[in-house]
Amino acid sequence: MPTHDSKCFDQVARTMEILRGKWTVQILCALLAGPVRLSQLRRLIPPASKKALTANLRSLEKVSLISRRDLSNSVLHVQYEIAEAARVPLAALVHQLSEFQNYLPTREGIAVQVATAVQDLDGSQ
Repeated sequence: MPTHDSKCFDQVARTMEILRGKWTVQILCALLAGPVRLSQLRRLIPPASKKALTANLRSLEKVSLISRRDLSNSVLHVQYEIAEAARVPLAALVHQLSEFQNYLPTREGIAVQVATAVQDLDGSQ
């Protein structure tokens, strides 16, 4: 019988807790390409509001995954980038998550599964 590693569970749970923000993964993917300003993020992730992006950026900065650099002279100019220590592991994680999607059903497949489950429920009543 396999033993369960509680340290592994805790580490994965903490990682998933950090990544659970609605726009967090998209923000991290954008920042992996290099430093980005908030206005650029808004263009890259149009459905995300400025408030939501700012909240996600602050939470990522708080856990030291990203850094905020103030380049202002007279005009506010702030850039966000992946923290140096997090760059390599984060790139590997994003790559693995991207590969993992190959094992998941397609969105269309999920819709078919849900429709089939609903039909099964309707038929059993």
